[in-house]
Amino acid sequence: MRAKGDAEAEAIRAKGIAEAQGIEKKAEAMAKMEKAAVMEMYFKALPDVVKAASAPLANVDKITMYGDGNNTKLVKDIMSTVTQVQTD
Repeated sequence: MRAKGDAEAEAIRAKGIAEAQGIEKKAEAMAKMEKAAVMEMYFKALPDVVKAASAPLANVDKITMYGDGNNTKLVKDIMSTVTQVQTD
């Protein structure tokens, strides 16, 4: 009876150690690839960010610019909004 209990305890211990080692290996891999993982998420999200930043323009019939405003400035302002989202 004692031998059976010892064997079960050892099996539970071995399983716990294996799980802990697996978690440790996963953490090591994530630490190595942290920057790459963040960049991947960034590039996947970027099209949606640009789309959301430019969406209000879809409802505009006409844009009247005064002063030094022009198409280039408008695009620059939109991209500035995207950049602000990226850094926040």
